[in-house]
Amino acid sequence: MVVRDKVGRNRYVAFVVTPPVEKARLLAALKSAPGSDRPWLVDYDGGRGLVRCAHTSKDATIELLNALRIGDARLRTTGTSGTIRKARAKFLPPKSPTRDRVK
Repeated sequence: MVVRDKVGRNRYVAFVVTPPVEKARLLAALKSAPGSDRPWLVDYDGGRGLVRCAHTSKDATIELLNALRIGDARLRTTGTSGTIRKARAKFLPPKSPTRDRVK
């Protein structure tokens, strides 16, 4: 048996909140979610974020996030990754300032 089998693998699920809500309201909604395998908020910038969950509860986490309502706001999942590095690069790229191009 490998240590990874005992500890478990993580999945990182990216989501978008429309309209954006503050982080405290999102945390409260995640903490009040039913079940023992609640997702853990890893990163949130006001409109987009990442949650961590066990690989065995990935589908349940996606269903939970898609069904979650925070007032008028709703969450929509955008993708899943096995590493936090790849999830941040793929689903939460840094917002770069727009520059006017001169042609």
